[in-house]
This record gives sequence, C-alpha cells and structure tokens, in this order.
Amino acid sequence: MGSILGRKVNFPEVLEDFADETTAHGIPFVIQKPTIPQKLIWFCVLATSFVIFCVEASNLMSTFYSYHTNVELVTSESVQFPDVTICNFNKMRRTRLEKDEKWKQIIERDDFWKVTGAGDDYGWFWDDDFSVSSTGDSIKEESAFRIKREISEYYGDSSYYYYYDSNYPEWINEPELPENLGPDNILSITRYLIPTKEELTKFGHQAEDLIRKCSFNGRPCNHSHFDVSQNKQYGNCFTFNSSGIAGGKISKVGEKFGLHLTLFIENPEYVGLLTEESGVRMAIHPRNSFPFPEDIGISLAPGFVTSIGLRQVEIKRLPFPHGECTDGKGFDHVQGENYIYSVISCQKKCFLNNLNKSCGCVDDIYKDFQNTAQCSHNNSKCQQFVQRRFHNNGLECHCPVPCHEFIYNTKISSAVWPSEMYQYHLHNELNVTDNDNIDVNLWKDIAVTRKNLVRVKIYFEELNYQLVEQIKTYSLATMLSAFGGLLGLFLGFSLITVFEVFVLVVNIVEIAVMKLLDEGTIYRVM
Repeated sequence: MGSILGRKVNFPEVLEDFADETTAHGIPFVIQKPTIPQKLIWFCVLATSFVIFCVEASNLMSTFYSYHTNVELVTSESVQFPDVTICNFNKMRRTRLEKDEKWKQIIERDDFWKVTGAGDDYGWFWDDDFSVSSTGDSIKEESAFRIKREISEYYGDSSYYYYYDSNYPEWINEPELPENLGPDNILSITRYLIPTKEELTKFGHQAEDLIRKCSFNGRPCNHSHFDVSQNKQYGNCFTFNSSGIAGGKISKVGEKFGLHLTLFIENPEYVGLLTEESGVRMAIHPRNSFPFPEDIGISLAPGFVTSIGLRQVEIKRLPFPHGECTDGKGFDHVQGENYIYSVISCQKKCFLNNLNKSCGCVDDIYKDFQNTAQCSHNNSKCQQFVQRRFHNNGLECHCPVPCHEFIYNTKISSAVWPSEMYQYHLHNELNVTDNDNIDVNLWKDIAVTRKNLVRVKIYFEELNYQLVEQIKTYSLATMLSAFGGLLGLFLGFSLITVFEVFVLVVNIVEIAVMKLLDEGTIYRVM
C-alpha cells in the first residue's frame, strides 16, 4: 500500500486500497464484488478456509510439542567403565563390638539366641540408656499437632494419638513390641539400630580386609582405588574408582577384561541380630552417581564366582516444553554437591526432608543430615506414618527423570568357587601369612574357605551400546515452514501478506482514534 500523506481518508477507502494492493487471495473479492450475494459467497469461502486453517494450525502446534523415540546401535571402540560399589552384608565386626560398652549388649543377646535357640526379653533395647539417639527438642510443636490430626484422620482411632509436650520432649506412646524378638522379628530391632558414621569407621569392615585381590582391564589394583561411603544397612561400602587406571576406559570385551575382585567377608565377624544374609551386596551405577546398594544392588553369595556381563544403554530425553526431564539443577538430592542427579537420590532426599520436618529426626546417615538427630523407637509411629505417606505417594516429591543418563543391563551367571584342587594354591596367591589379621586356619579347609570368599568378574559383553533418544517431531525451522504452507494453502497468505494485514490494522486503529478525538480531518500515515 502506498503512502499518501495529506489526503483525507476514511474507513471504506482504506479497505478499497487494501483490496487493490494486497497479495492475499479471496479478501479482495469480499470487498470489491458489486452485489451482496457475491460478497457473502466469497466471505463464506474465506471463512471456511480460515476455520480449516485454524484446525490444522492447532494440530500442528500440538505436534510441535511432541517427540518420537529413536533407538540406535552406536558403534564404539571403547566405553567408560561404570562405578562399582561393594558392601559386606555385615555392617560391624563382632570382635570390635564386644569391646564397646553400648554395642556389646547386642553380642550378648546374639550369643544367647545362638546357644539357647529360644526367645529372650529384648526390653533392654528400648531402654533410654541404649537408644542410639533421641529426637529431643528438635521436634517442632506445630508439626506434632499436624501429624496428630493426620494420623487420627488416617486411622480413625484415638488410640493412635500422640502429642508433643515442651516439658517432655518425646513422643508419648511407646511402640507395640512383639513379646519375643528372634530371627523372624529381626527388623524390629535393626530398623532402630543405626550406628553413627564414626562408629562405622571404628567398628565396620575395612577395605584392606574385604578386598583381597583386584585387577582392572588386566592391570593390578588394590583397596586404595576404592572410595569409601557409608550405608545405614551395610555399613562401610567401597566404590571402585577406575579413572586412575587407563582413564577407566574398556576397549576389549569378554570375561578376561573388566574388574575382577576376590572378597573376604570375615564370616566369623558376623552378628546375627544385625545381618540376615551372608555375602556381598554390589551396585553397578553410572559414574559420579551416589550408590544405593540397598535398592539397586546385586547379592553375591560366598563360595561362588559370579560373572556379570554388562551392556550399556544411553538415554537422552527432551526437557520442557517437549518432555519433563531435568538436568538436576534446582532439585535437592542426596549429597548433590558431590554427585550427579538421579530419581532415587531425589526421592530419598525428599523423604528424609519430610521425616525431619514432621518428626524432628532422620533414619539415615547421609552427610546432608550430619547435624540432625537420629530417629529412635520413641517416635516410631511418626516414622511409620511418614513412610506410609511416602509409599502411597502422599508426600510432595517432584523428582523428574534426568535428561541424560546411563543404565547397565546385566547378565549374571555363577559357579562354585574355589575348586578343591585350586584351594591348595589360593593360600599363596592371596599372600596370607601367620602375621595377617585373618585366621590362617580359614584358608586350610575348603568348606570354611567357601563360607568366607566371594569372587566376582564384571565385564562388557560388547562395546557397541544402545542409544535411546527422544527427538523433536518438528524443529523450529520445520515448524515455521509447515505453518507457512498452511497459510498459503488455505488463505493464500505469504510473509508479505502478513505485513500488509498489519498495516491495514494500523490504519484502521488510526481512523478509530482520530474519530474518537473528533479531529475532523484524518490523514493516512502508510
């Protein structure tokens, strides 16, 4: 449209000029046709085309936010070896606990059960003198009243009421305990027996005792290549750090390559009231991720060599607006300053935050809560209620999946180990001497040896890995092209036409404003 300044114009003239000069199809016929029926026919055609355009454009916009999943087999010459965390099922050593005033009571009761095979009165455990920790004044009164109300609504029974009194900073009702606590009721004790990090360091199994032999990718390694972490269920755990050995890369497949470990579990050190299983718990997880062997671990039995073949899967997801994944920034998770984000890490942190907020304590030993009181039997009902809400998705835990993660599919096989003939060579191979802190007699009998040794081999079955990637259905460029195609197909519009419509709207607004101001003379600006 030309710019003619100084000429009087009105609304019909602006429309006529637009019809003469626009590159759009259909609109000029609505304006310029001489009869009303002709104008109506072209208006109906234009309106129908516009409605179809709106429907198709809406479908196109919804498709823009969608994605499809592409599965690809990626050829690689080497892959990064994952982190491997090992834990002894027994969290603290019997001989160390016998010398401690607090914990030796566990050994006494454990020995009593082993000798008599009968029930015993475990009321001693619930005495204040033995309790590992107390919630103390950290419980906030408002949280107590809120939980009291929620529990009353949940159970519908006033017998479950308990309250907080500033003069008596404990949960009032005592937990209902079974009369006899034996192996079948072991969790009734162990759920409250959470040693401190200092106690695990002092009484727990050590890396140099557990890891008797180690090799990675054909090269020797030892306990110094393992980083220690502490777990409330398994005590001291050790994560193999392969980065110091050839960068932690694996370039060969098969059982001869990878991580080989011979582990000594010190079976005579086991405490029956603290440990149900015998052996090692192992977790294979992505590099720099926090280990959760109690949730995603593999149990390794003594007396066997366990072969674990790995196949790597890399997953790439799309963030908002196409998906709901996260890079972990802004999400609270276990030891987030040192480890990468994961769903399970986020969920555990959320649960512990809610437990701390509601009960004034936590039931774990993560570094994040090192200054928070440990939960005890005195607030067991509060703990149980929070746990029940967590299991029923009643807590506000928003933990989206990570945008980029690795998982490892495993194929596990096992065989009895060591063989009777190999037993004769094992003593020398492990360099056991009379001065070792291990009873040498353990290595002289095949049955006893098999109760104490675990052998494991972790390797890649192939270097090629599976890439599962979410891909946008439309990129921004293809989206604009498709949108332009719809405009051209149904309305005959181009980018220039859009600008022409914009100019028309500006002129119409100018006319309306000038009329409202009653200026009398109106001039076109474009």
